[in-house]
Amino acid sequence: QTMVLQELSAATGVGGGALTEAIDGCGVVTVAVPLRVAAGAFVRLRGLEGADRVIGAMRARPGLLRGPIAADAVVMTALDGWVAKGGAEGLMCASSPDGLGIALKVEDGSFRAIRPAFVRLLGLLGIKPSALYYKLDELIARVTPADVQRVAKKYFREDQRTTGWFIPHFPQNDDAADHVL
Repeated sequence: QTMVLQELSAATGVGGGALTEAIDGCGVVTVAVPLRVAAGAFVRLRGLEGADRVIGAMRARPGLLRGPIAADAVVMTALDGWVAKGGAEGLMCASSPDGLGIALKVEDGSFRAIRPAFVRLLGLLGIKPSALYYKLDELIARVTPADVQRVAKKYFREDQRTTGWFIPHFPQNDDAADHVL
């Protein structure tokens, strides 16, 4: 963990003692930094030792990060040379090959707004973001019935099924007729 903190310190430019540590959902040490610092870290990532291998692997198989239609995967598939990674609680960082760093954070921690926010930001910067929408359609179109059946067979098993009953309870007075399902 000490080495991880040293690498994060180098990437963020923040001294190790000034980094606020936490554990994310993966059990890996993470740090809290301002969005400006996170965006800068993604720009500096390209200059760190071993970065070519890491970025090459991320760009070669972006769907392994968070799935093939996640915003970070779509960004790396649609935009040449970009590297992007979503993180915990609605965070996504990215950098372009020419040194633009972006860090977006959705306040409520959900990822549903990341893609439209990213596309809007790129548009404001004059970058043609329409490929992000078309690429999503392409990726979804590639899903075959066999893919759906394979996933269903793996995850929809008897031992993984949760069932329950919903039984509405209405007041026992004349207002009960006002409660319609």
